[in-house]
Amino acid sequence: MLIVALLALSGCGDTRDEGADGGRDTDTAEAEPDEGQHPPGWEAATVHGAAAKLKEQVCTDCHGEDLTGGPGAVSCDTCHEAGWRTDCTYCHGGVDNATGAPPEGIRDETAAAETRYPPHSTHVEATALKSAYDCVQCHVKPTDILSTGHVFLGDDTPAVADLSFVAGLSSAATWDGNGTCSNVYCHGNGQGNNGRVEATADVGCGDCHAVTNTDGGGWVGMAGRHQPHLEAGLLCAECHGDVVNDAGAIVDVARHVDGEIDVRLVSGMTRSGNNCTGMCHNEVHEVRIWVEPGR
Repeated sequence: MLIVALLALSGCGDTRDEGADGGRDTDTAEAEPDEGQHPPGWEAATVHGAAAKLKEQVCTDCHGEDLTGGPGAVSCDTCHEAGWRTDCTYCHGGVDNATGAPPEGIRDETAAAETRYPPHSTHVEATALKSAYDCVQCHVKPTDILSTGHVFLGDDTPAVADLSFVAGLSSAATWDGNGTCSNVYCHGNGQGNNGRVEATADVGCGDCHAVTNTDGGGWVGMAGRHQPHLEAGLLCAECHGDVVNDAGAIVDVARHVDGEIDVRLVSGMTRSGNNCTGMCHNEVHEVRIWVEPGR
C-alpha cells in the first residue's frame, strides 16, 4: 500500500533517507556481508532505507515479523527512535507540513513537480474551498509500519503507492497513472461521481459546478430548479448560507465538498422534503416543488 523508506537510525547515521540512488554509496551497498551481518555502512539511511522500500532486502527475515528481533537477532527499535512505527513522516518525509505530504518520492524526490502526484499537500491541508482530507480518500491507510500490505508484510508491489478510493468521497474514482482522476465526486458537480481532473490543474468553484456569474447556458445541467433561481438573480447564499456568503466565498470549509448538501433558506422560507413554502423575493412559494417527479 503506501510505500515508505526507513529514515535514519537514531544515533546511527544521517537523519534523512536519500532514497534508492541519491547519496547512496554503491560500493558500500554492494559489499558482501561480514560474517552474516550487514556490510559496512549499512546503518546509513541511504543504504538500508533504500533496500527496505525497494525490497532489495527483507528486514523481517532477520529482525522478525514484528521487527523486534528474536534469538540472535537485533530489534529495529534498538536504533530507531521511539514511536517510529506509527510516525508517518518518519518514513514518508513531508516537506510542506506535518502530515507527511507531499511524501518524498520513492527515490526521495521532494519537489512537488518531481513527485508522482504533485497536489498531495493541497488534498491533505485545508484550503479556502475544503477541509483537510485524510489519506483514506485515496489509499488504504495503515495503522503502523507493520500493517499487512504496507511495506514489510504482504506488500506485493514494492516501490508502488497503491490506490484505493473505496473508503473516500469518490468511491468509484479511477486513476489513469498519468495524472488524471476520473469518476470523482470531489471534482464533480455535486450530483455524484462524475468529475474529472488533471493533477496539474488549478481549479476553482466554476471548474466543478456552475456559479452565479456563469454564462446562462452553464446552469442548465444543475440539479432541481437551480437554473430559474440563478436566472432570477438569486445568490447561492440565499439557500446555502451555512456554506457560502453573498460574495461567493466559502464560510465553512467543513461543509463544502463533504458529500452532503446543506440547505438553509432565507428567513420566512421553509423546506419540507422536496418542497419549499414561504415568501422569497416577493414571490409566494406554496409547497413549491424543487425537483419534478421522475427527474
